[in-house]
Amino acid sequence: MGERIDRRSFLTRSAAVGAGLAAAGSSGGLLSACGSSSSSPGSSTAARANGVSTGTPRTGGKVVFGTEAEEKGFSPTLGTFDTTGILYARTVFDPLAIVAADGKTVKPYLAESITPNADYTVWTVTMRQNVVFHNGTPCDGAALAANFEAQKTSILTGPALATIDTINQSGPLSVEVHMKSPWVPFDYFLAGGIGGQIAFVAEPNWLASKSQTDPVGTGPFVFQDWTPNDHFTATRNPHYWRPNLPYLDSITYKPIPDAQQLLNSLMTGQVDIIHTSNAQVTGQLKSDSSLSFVDDATHSAGEPDMGCLLLNLSKAPFSDLRVRQAAAMAVSSQEYVKVIDAGGVNPPSNSPFTPSSPYYTTTSYPKPDPAKAKQLVQEVRQSTGQP
Repeated sequence: MGERIDRRSFLTRSAAVGAGLAAAGSSGGLLSACGSSSSSPGSSTAARANGVSTGTPRTGGKVVFGTEAEEKGFSPTLGTFDTTGILYARTVFDPLAIVAADGKTVKPYLAESITPNADYTVWTVTMRQNVVFHNGTPCDGAALAANFEAQKTSILTGPALATIDTINQSGPLSVEVHMKSPWVPFDYFLAGGIGGQIAFVAEPNWLASKSQTDPVGTGPFVFQDWTPNDHFTATRNPHYWRPNLPYLDSITYKPIPDAQQLLNSLMTGQVDIIHTSNAQVTGQLKSDSSLSFVDDATHSAGEPDMGCLLLNLSKAPFSDLRVRQAAAMAVSSQEYVKVIDAGGVNPPSNSPFTPSSPYYTTTSYPKPDPAKAKQLVQEVRQSTGQP
């Protein structure tokens, strides 16, 4: 298909959609599967469960992807990659590793292997042979070392990499990263999620130029043009290291910060697929059975995003346990997600971790009890003399 995919057929044949109706951040898999498939429009009911068509993908087609924000640029050492930034990055770059579907295992991706020593103070990353950047230069050990050094010395990303001591190219395709102390989950940072910009390998000369546009990576798509706050378009990489991928001829992202306008753009066919974290929009999308939908609020690899309030326990008033208990008892999580979060789109939580996590605590969370909360506050006022 050389033309843009018809909206109706795209929605029934779509590959993956996310937190609202769009990519849940796994854009590498998404972008390689978004081409039209051989499934028929009548298969939309079967695809509704997870928005993934079972048809055989065909090469060709164009997709217009609505995002809920715009980025400041493409540089992994200068840009602050949020959800939209990760989508952009996974379009033109590749992460060194990827988290497997079980959410627990890290697998090499752009890298051929990622191996720690016995005490996790030295990690060896070996690149695949014959991978080239979009400009034809090799993505080898020297390129990887240059990227790691740029990340380590960046004002933006450097503080997060303070555990790294030295970076040494140990072979034509290999780099050794020596740590000041054991860094056991280092490979997870190489999987390219939010906070893991070190994962994305850019062409060294472009990276050194400190450009925020015209990115040069190894990714499935090659940068074509970017008009900030209007669109970013990339075209199929004919020399991609993963054979026969991607399927699409091109992809265009359109940032639409207004949540309702983003939804309207989908419904009127101005865009083919969207990503949203807006609860009201997500609720509308979930109730429309004509749309393919993937929700990553609960179905994600590893920990899902959590919304929470952080309390400074070192200072009054929250240094007092009774005030913390009162704060918990004063608000009903169930009512919060029902009223504030648009009818309970996202499930309430009583921990920063899910029950399946090894870090989940079984300590009971206080039940809503406004009367008890008022009593505790009064006790604190009387004992401290402070409001």
